[in-house]
Amino acid sequence: MTIISISQPEAAYLKGNPGYQGGVPEVWSSRFIVTPSLTGRFLDAQRDIGHGEEYKKWRLGVGIGVGLGVPILMAVTALGTWILGKRIEGRKHVMTAPPKS
Repeated sequence: MTIISISQPEAAYLKGNPGYQGGVPEVWSSRFIVTPSLTGRFLDAQRDIGHGEEYKKWRLGVGIGVGLGVPILMAVTALGTWILGKRIEGRKHVMTAPPKS
């Protein structure tokens, strides 16, 4: 079992300090583990795996968005151009029609 004890002798005279009990205030840690150097490499590998999975999700999302978005945008643009062209064509015929006698 590994425990860290932190002593603060300069705070011994601060009666408002929550750790003050008439002596030197101390704080005790809970149990902890000192990890070997292999743990750092393991955590780095897990982080890289997580980034790789996130990258794959983004790539899939962008691919679907572009794959569906571009054809839909082209269809809407073509439909809008066709409708606008019909309206303009209709107005030209009305304007250029000979006056009725």
